[in-house]
Amino acid sequence: MMALRRLRFPDRSRFLWIDQLCIDQENNEEKGPQIQLMSYVYQTAQQVIIWLGEDRDFYLSGDAHYIKGHHSQLLPETITSLSTSESQDEYRSQTAALVDVRLGYLGDTIEQQRWTMIIDILRRPWFSRAWVFQEASLATHLKIQFGELEADFQKVKQLCEVVTQIEKDLGMGRDHTLRATTPGFEMMQLIDRCRKERLQDVVNRTDSQSSYFLNVLLQVLRRVRCFDRRDLIFAFLAFQNGEGIRATAESYSQPIEEIWTNAAESIIKSSKSLDIFAALSGETSRHVDLPSWVPYWADPFPYSRPIATSRTYFKASRNLPHIWHAHSDPWKLQVRGKIIDKIVSGSDQYAGPSFARGLSQGQPMEIFLMFDLLIEHYEKVYYADEAIAAAHGVHAATKLQIPPRDMMRIVLADGALGTKQPLRETIDDMLDIYNQRDAMISLRCAKTRLELSSSEFRSLQIYEQLEDLVLVAEHKIHFATQHFQHGLAPNCIKVGDYIAIIHGSRTPCVLRLVNEDKKEYKIVGQCYLDGWMYGKPRATVPRAHPHGNWWEEEQDEFVLV
Repeated sequence: MMALRRLRFPDRSRFLWIDQLCIDQENNEEKGPQIQLMSYVYQTAQQVIIWLGEDRDFYLSGDAHYIKGHHSQLLPETITSLSTSESQDEYRSQTAALVDVRLGYLGDTIEQQRWTMIIDILRRPWFSRAWVFQEASLATHLKIQFGELEADFQKVKQLCEVVTQIEKDLGMGRDHTLRATTPGFEMMQLIDRCRKERLQDVVNRTDSQSSYFLNVLLQVLRRVRCFDRRDLIFAFLAFQNGEGIRATAESYSQPIEEIWTNAAESIIKSSKSLDIFAALSGETSRHVDLPSWVPYWADPFPYSRPIATSRTYFKASRNLPHIWHAHSDPWKLQVRGKIIDKIVSGSDQYAGPSFARGLSQGQPMEIFLMFDLLIEHYEKVYYADEAIAAAHGVHAATKLQIPPRDMMRIVLADGALGTKQPLRETIDDMLDIYNQRDAMISLRCAKTRLELSSSEFRSLQIYEQLEDLVLVAEHKIHFATQHFQHGLAPNCIKVGDYIAIIHGSRTPCVLRLVNEDKKEYKIVGQCYLDGWMYGKPRATVPRAHPHGNWWEEEQDEFVLV
């Protein structure tokens, strides 16, 4: 009701379409067909207004009269003041004068109140709702309504971006930034990116190895929630490019398992790729019974960041497409490829360290990486054993000299979370900075960005890049295979699991045998297998792998269940 009061004009009529009021939420037969029309509604609306609620939180503590008299105008005043900036540098310096991001005990200055207000806006429940992404991304003109304030979406987003840069310049710990503490910052970034991609017609571009619909799901679903889990698919139908998924009068009567499995099938068939494997759940407990090749869309990344999405440079299957062959059982997926290796069996000495902890709360990087422990493990297992050392022959001494470089590349999955792959020469820089990690942490705490020398700035930049890239290892484990290959995989893998390269997958995959006679496997998930990520021949390297040129061999046909 408050939203209607805020949105109405005082002197004339106004036409509003509000989905929660205009669609009978209790009528499942009505909801399906109406959902098909929602993208048209938002694309053709004169403008779309994001209602974030009232700024009531600022009347609960402190000098109520002081806050009430000033706070309701803090954001409009800030945006108005910044609108006169003629350059990005001027905008940034003016923002720094208007918004104080330093932690205070009371936060009672106007500058600190502005920062508190921005945090409150970005923590509003709106940013965590599944349906809002479509509504905001499709709008021609997008406004934000916060209490009596109405502001252009782009201006609020620009303000938030500059504030995060100021936080970084002042050396604020990442756990206290807008990016880390609010759901709204990343959601605004995703909405803005999607709006720009629509203008560039990215949605309708043809790419046989990618699904724009899947890309949206992978980016957004881990950040949102909804009451009916069918909506984790239906709320994003506007971003399809040939998948053909429809919401009908019967849709909300269908089991969730059927909706999710049909969506996965449609994505695979239309894209001819298996990029969907980025979101697989391995052995995590799920509330619905699904095939192993169908993501549990309510928690698409149970093992933290995926090894690869469609934006990666990896091409382990050499861009060979997945060719759809319908199986008699709709819960089974028929695939083609080559099983190339097996995670080694034997004693516990082959179980590498698991990267279970993140970089939050100021944990030193070595606690997350356990890098020194990993190097020690590598040398102990693979070179203290005479049989293994003998198998490497004259190359054993050379291999023993380079494990830090190899292991850094494996732990970072060769820059899977970055914009540059392979890492190559930057690995040495990262190893050097890793060895200076204590100095880097001290430097970040002691100086602001503006006080750093050029060499200090560059070193800290590499260190923070390393912090970002290493997040791919969270909830993963280092493994080795019977043919002396090394990699990184979800920490639910088991000794005896197989490594396969499957047509349509950008990475090797971990499979678990279910029925040998029927060639049926469960897929555990993607993995990083060092030296195998770019589809290059391996038969010419020392200790050639028996399947180094796997694509020249007869391919295996097997079934994922």
